[in-house]
Amino acid sequence: MEKIIKIATWNIGQDLENKEINKNSYEYIRKQIQENNIDIIAFQESITESNNLQSLASYISENTKLKYCEEISLSPSDMNKDDKMGVSICSKFKINSNEKYILENPKLVYKKTSTITYWSHDKGFNISQIEEIDVVIIEGHCLPFHIFGENPLKYRNIYSKLEDKILKIIELNKNVILLGDFNYTNIFELFPNLKEKMKCVYENQKTRKDKQIDYILTTNRYKT
Repeated sequence: MEKIIKIATWNIGQDLENKEINKNSYEYIRKQIQENNIDIIAFQESITESNNLQSLASYISENTKLKYCEEISLSPSDMNKDDKMGVSICSKFKINSNEKYILENPKLVYKKTSTITYWSHDKGFNISQIEEIDVVIIEGHCLPFHIFGENPLKYRNIYSKLEDKILKIIELNKNVILLGDFNYTNIFELFPNLKEKMKCVYENQKTRKDKQIDYILTTNRYKT
């Protein structure tokens, strides 16, 4: 009998209703996980360090069936003053090993106004092996080059290093699921050598501002 696993990716971003990420935000996220019966979820821009909140991953671990989690603190939160945010994975299945992979930061600066300046923050991925379902989950967040007026393809070397890592995992006869916020509308332009190895679970979906920048990819043996 085939095993059905429900996997999701979610850039938390901003809670416009509460004007900050808080306990109400967490409760909403928890309810969505339970109502949709999610087995594995990847978060981007999740709170990882705070004086007022526990990390999102630990909250989900304590309050849902997704008891196993990993997270990476990457940058200051743009929503909660003094908090840090990053990427995290929460899973119903035991995470047997996890590697934290940080993308190269090109240290971009964009002065939007006389009082607003953007700096490129670190972005990264969790690479989690889950033996129970024989899969490696690679989840994370890529740089928003569009904010700096840059084309991500100019920085293909950053993506090539991660792509090489993914290909090596696949070569070891591993089943791989790649998911997250890639901040670009054509994932196979970022990772062209994955096109023959992986497929998109969904395409032409508007995940932000009428564009698709979030993806879930699987190696070809999976039915989606």
